[in-house]
Amino acid sequence: LTPHSRSIGHVLNAWADLKPDWCDVTLAYQHTHPSLWHWLCGNIPTVVIQYSITPFDTQWLGDIEQDREFRRQFQEQLNTRWHQNDAWLKAILN
Repeated sequence: LTPHSRSIGHVLNAWADLKPDWCDVTLAYQHTHPSLWHWLCGNIPTVVIQYSITPFDTQWLGDIEQDREFRRQFQEQLNTRWHQNDAWLKAILN
């Protein structure tokens, strides 16, 4: 799933008072079209999980709807994480 910056931005802004840490989870498995049913039936024998926890930072807070510059920077940060996860997946699955 690709990151959706507006949705993530809204959630982080709504939770700003809680100062939540960011938990980034990536799953890797050797199956072309996996589903929850495949996993429940044991048809996906190995799942490798990578995760990282990033402490709360106010750089993730802003007006994702109205502030174009903030939205651009926010999307850029998400894309950077996405590309890092993609590189990890390619290394694991090859």
